[in-house]
Amino acid sequence: MTHRSVLKCFYIFSISLLIILTAASCDENNNMMSGGGADNGDGILDGDDGTPTPTPAPTMKPTLNFTDIGIDYDPEARCSTNNWSTDFPVACSPQLSFTCPGTGKTLDNCPASCQTCYNNDLDTIKSTLSVDTITIYQPNYYILTAAKNKGVEVILGLFNDSVAALAARQCSNNASMMCVTDSDCGTGNTCVDATSGCTFGGSPALCGTGHANSILNGACFTTTPWAADMFCEAAGAYITPNADFISDGTVIGIQVGNEVLSSSDPTLTKDQVVNAAKVLKNAINNSTDNLPNIPMIVSLEVGHEQTFCDNGAPPEGVDYIAAHPYCDFVASVPPMWPDESGHTDKMAASMCWTQVKSLFEDNAQMFCGADNTYIGETGYNTGCPGSMGESTHLAVAPLFIDDVISWTCNQNIGTFLFAFVDACPMGGCQAGCSSSTTAGNGYFGLYHTDMYDTMGSLTAKYSPLPTLTCP
Repeated sequence: MTHRSVLKCFYIFSISLLIILTAASCDENNNMMSGGGADNGDGILDGDDGTPTPTPAPTMKPTLNFTDIGIDYDPEARCSTNNWSTDFPVACSPQLSFTCPGTGKTLDNCPASCQTCYNNDLDTIKSTLSVDTITIYQPNYYILTAAKNKGVEVILGLFNDSVAALAARQCSNNASMMCVTDSDCGTGNTCVDATSGCTFGGSPALCGTGHANSILNGACFTTTPWAADMFCEAAGAYITPNADFISDGTVIGIQVGNEVLSSSDPTLTKDQVVNAAKVLKNAINNSTDNLPNIPMIVSLEVGHEQTFCDNGAPPEGVDYIAAHPYCDFVASVPPMWPDESGHTDKMAASMCWTQVKSLFEDNAQMFCGADNTYIGETGYNTGCPGSMGESTHLAVAPLFIDDVISWTCNQNIGTFLFAFVDACPMGGCQAGCSSSTTAGNGYFGLYHTDMYDTMGSLTAKYSPLPTLTCP
């Protein structure tokens, strides 16, 4: 869904024996590049020191063995002080160096309070829902720490502006030609990072390989590496490092943006997305930390698969497609709920799931290959609290989820449910039950926060909660 660009998307990748045996030449993780690189904060651009940019070592596609149910985690509706004072709340992520004040302590100024909020959510996901894998839609050190401590694996999403930043490498002889390494530019030419115009979550940041190194090793604007607990006062992005979470197996895949071909801020092209994936993969391959080979994933709204994939597979550099099929119109603005009128709850749920399954099979699997795709998002919108029809939606949704679980457990394909919690104010939102506001992303959650605020206690929407484990 386009409206969840700031939120989303999953699954567990295992490293095959062959990859392990070839790890020395196939390293994939987040750390500083060695040798010639982009502007790594030392002011030297790729190729300018006379050293050719390393050519990526041949890698084998990571194996996807996740066949269970995951959850798309939407922390902006759980761990934010915003309480819908703006349309799109931001989840807490204070600098780790902050000292909690004696009075006036909040999620935004107290690292311990922010960490506790995520710890509680990850405990619910792991212990109550028995879910072992989540997708998050932007890097967050606190969420990854909570996931690591709870034994939950993570598909790590990137901001869409990070995709544009990663892609911003160009040939020295042709600024309009994107590149990954010098070899893409012809004899005697170099591949260099753009020197300006890149952002991370809206804050100024390095471009190209410098951006990849920032994601892997942390950054304070143009300085990378940067330790997570070092105070950053620069007028640019403070980026916490993610390499350790990749190394220890917490992060099992990187989702290169969210619904990237539907993005409007920034607008992204297929070529940009592919180049961004290659630049990040190249940085991982050339890491000196012997990082595991984790996949590059691209999430797509239904209908973009035919445009993005080539000859029945994702483009080179992209390993998997996370498909986002939804039952007709439940994610529309405003939403509609097909098949409920005149049918039993069970029939309505089954008809909705049949639509979702067909959309997945006839688009993602057909154009990108069954072995290269999984369902990164699907769910059922239950609408505004107290609105007409809500009781019916609440009756159909768990039956729909049961159908999703049954299919997932009988297929060798993993599925992520959107979402952990409703991400809309009580009075409605664009994808919830009115088009009068652009806030939020609908009522797709298994829970809602007390009073539908963006922080507070959890309330289960269903009794009992759906069983999310395979028998």
